[in-house]
Amino acid sequence: MVRRIVAALVLVVAAIVLYFLLWPVPIEPVAWTAPPNPGYTGPFEPNDRLKGIESLPVGDNHGPEAVAVDAEGRIYASTHEGRRTPSAGS
Repeated sequence: MVRRIVAALVLVVAAIVLYFLLWPVPIEPVAWTAPPNPGYTGPFEPNDRLKGIESLPVGDNHGPEAVAVDAEGRIYASTHEGRRTPSAGS
């Protein structure tokens, strides 16, 4: 019984190999040439608008978690621990 199963599997594998070796394939492979690199453009272009931003010191705290600006333009930020960090305007 095992011999018949092995013989059938060998026959099927041989038929598949012959199919791929002898069957004509209508595909002509062509090398693909990539277009020239346009560089970083559109939404990926370099952005340095935040280059001169002033950062608030948070020390050993984790944060800021929340940021608020009052009517006079002072910035308040609280850390994850709940402490308030000083701003340059205060």
